Amino acid sequence: MQQAFDSAVVHATEFLKSLPRMREDVRSANERLNQFRSDHPEVRADLLIDQPPGSTEVDYDLLLGESDNGTLALSWRADNADPWVVKYTEHWAANFVVTVNGHNVKVQDVLLLLKIIGQRDNRLLDDIVDQALLFQALQEDPIEISDEEAQSAADRFRIRSGLRSAEATRRWMKEMGLTADRFRDLASSEVRIEKLINKVSADRIESYFAQHRDQFDQVLVFEICGMDNETAGRVVERGRVDGLLSAAQGLLPDAANEHLRGELHACTAQDLPAEARDGAEGSVIGPFARRNVWCALQVIRRSPAELNASTRTAIREQLFRDWLNSRCQQAAVRWHWM
Repeated sequence: MQQAFDSAVVHATEFLKSLPRMREDVRSANERLNQFRSDHPEVRADLLIDQPPGSTEVDYDLLLGESDNGTLALSWRADNADPWVVKYTEHWAANFVVTVNGHNVKVQDVLLLLKIIGQRDNRLLDDIVDQALLFQALQEDPIEISDEEAQSAADRFRIRSGLRSAEATRRWMKEMGLTADRFRDLASSEVRIEKLINKVSADRIESYFAQHRDQFDQVLVFEICGMDNETAGRVVERGRVDGLLSAAQGLLPDAANEHLRGELHACTAQDLPAEARDGAEGSVIGPFARRNVWCALQVIRRSPAELNASTRTAIREQLFRDWLNSRCQQAAVRWHWM
């Protein structure tokens, strides 16, 4: 083992010198790493890629594991007249936002995520951790996709983003700071995640449905939100006698509250507030709090669940959420910038 490690160290310098230094060539660097690993199969080799914000160039560090004794870190920098100590003296976490199970999420990765998802919801911090965990899962057990799948994913990504022409796509990529390879990887990751979801839920849908069938009952509910607690209590009490809509019409005649909302909508039982998920047809549930206001609802109709295509999709997504939540609970998460 020592001889194999020494041999890898000898070849590491030439390997580092041979790596391309432009962002668009990172894929080529990873291919060369695979060749280095093939040449030295007894030594664990990992390549750290440093992509400084605002720079078109990259740097590399090669980590060589020496059995259980430790890890040797090697780096090589071309002489470009910049003092190495000045250029690279900074806090080790200066460019990291969060570390999840040892995987560092860089500031530029988070900025890209922010640009893409916008202000979709208030789960931003959870989304960042989830993305890191998905990245790790795909590294631990890589999922291959075909060129056709990658191209189809890129086309769907462009259409969904409103990029209807090659020029619009190039302009968007420039605004986002993406190379063609990075754009392709971004789109392809959606295919890999979709396959990961299928893998996580494989052969478990029928048993999950049998155990949680009531959660997937189809319900039609009438819901009122925007009341104070006292008013909501009176509406619920009257609603259990006259029906929720009639009670609301009688007790909220002027509807002066701009936050007051009434809605008739269909969903599955698991999408209802916890207090209402077991509600029988005709029952009035409440009052319960939702986003700092008080609400009440009535179950107008409840139909037993069937294991159809939409139910299978819902179970598949639930199994994946459970799997991801489990990984999140076990993860070591440390935020650096907040």
